[in-house]
Amino acid sequence: MSNFTPTERTKVRRKPDRGSYDRELIYRILDEAFVCHVGFIADGMPFVVPTNYVRVGDKLFLHGSIASRLMKTLASGAPFCLSVTLLDGIVCAPTATGHSVNYRSVVIMGKAEPIEGEAAKLTAMRDFVEYVIRGRWDSVHPPTEQELKGTMVLAVPLVEASAKVRTGFAVDDGEDYARQPEEPDPSKHRELFAPAVGAQASDWCWRVIFFRRSLPAPWRRPAKSTFLRKRSAAFASNVYCDSDGARQSPRIMPIDNRW
Repeated sequence: MSNFTPTERTKVRRKPDRGSYDRELIYRILDEAFVCHVGFIADGMPFVVPTNYVRVGDKLFLHGSIASRLMKTLASGAPFCLSVTLLDGIVCAPTATGHSVNYRSVVIMGKAEPIEGEAAKLTAMRDFVEYVIRGRWDSVHPPTEQELKGTMVLAVPLVEASAKVRTGFAVDDGEDYARQPEEPDPSKHRELFAPAVGAQASDWCWRVIFFRRSLPAPWRRPAKSTFLRKRSAAFASNVYCDSDGARQSPRIMPIDNRW
């Protein structure tokens, strides 16, 4: 699988070491995300519109009402920018400006092509439904002729694309960590500063990363009281080991423990 060729429009200039044009990586990010944001110009005004999409091979497919400003503008052949972002973690640091996020993102530049023909549109609609919930298409009524007429489907050839990824802990200078903050009050930060065996809060509280993880559907989430009990146990089980394999204080916990 060949990589994308960087262009003047897709070349990563800020933090280029985080940039990538690896097609496999870009496709993995696109296939994990669900919503994209499309930036375009209409009537001399800039707009950014969120919408869902599906990737099939080397194309993205978008769909919407034939009356949609987004659909009508893109169908006219107007250039646009499409971006996708996955938030993987919130990175804490001892300084205000040292805080960051771990993420994976993709930026695509291109033009769209309208999909014509009932059979081609039906195939694209099936791909959309199957991407949302696998196997769902066989258990629902297919679009009617009128619904198909009112829906526009656009194909976006993946020609210009780049990815940008951040991982790891905060990058503050060592002296920032040497300046010990005021001892935290556990009663005010019971989630973040949960007690850990052999741990000094000031040793680790600034290096915590909240990691994103797949969550159950809202209607399957356990009751709040149960959820709170489970997350405290999950926190206590996450530990960090140094290069010598020694057990250290917890520095990692799931991102949903913020709530």
